Amino acid sequence: MADARDFKLPPVYNAAFCTFDSLNHILDLSELYKVFSNVYMCLKKGGIFICDLTTDYFFKKYVHNHTTIADKTTYFYTNQSEYDAATQTANLKFTLFRQKTKGWQRYDILLHQRPYSAAEVKSALRMAGFKNIRVVAATPERGPHKPEKNSNRLFYSTLKS
Repeated sequence: MADARDFKLPPVYNAAFCTFDSLNHILDLSELYKVFSNVYMCLKKGGIFICDLTTDYFFKKYVHNHTTIADKTTYFYTNQSEYDAATQTANLKFTLFRQKTKGWQRYDILLHQRPYSAAEVKSALRMAGFKNIRVVAATPERGPHKPEKNSNRLFYSTLKS
């Protein structure tokens, strides 16, 4: 089964987008570079690549030792997450119960994520061949703005030249 680390497509696309923490699931910087290289190869010259990654600040503030419980009419779930700042590894355990015609169905999901610094991401993008790399933070309250040490998520936009 292939994923973003090993897909191959012809260079026929004008843009590629990767959002909502997807790249935080890539746990090694060399594999993140592979993703960026694959995206670069499938873009036409002048093609745009936009992605976002959740920051170390977010993991420390919102993921470390965090539990969420949702109790609804047709489903119930828990999310227990832990973040180890020393190894920059987050483990997120989800248990979901969905109501079926006859009883409930249980699903257990374990996800792993890690943050990358803006310098690491920019370096990997450059190594893949991208130019004109822009980095912004954004919040609903402030809109796009310069990244700060307490930014939860950074957005990257770049071009294939």
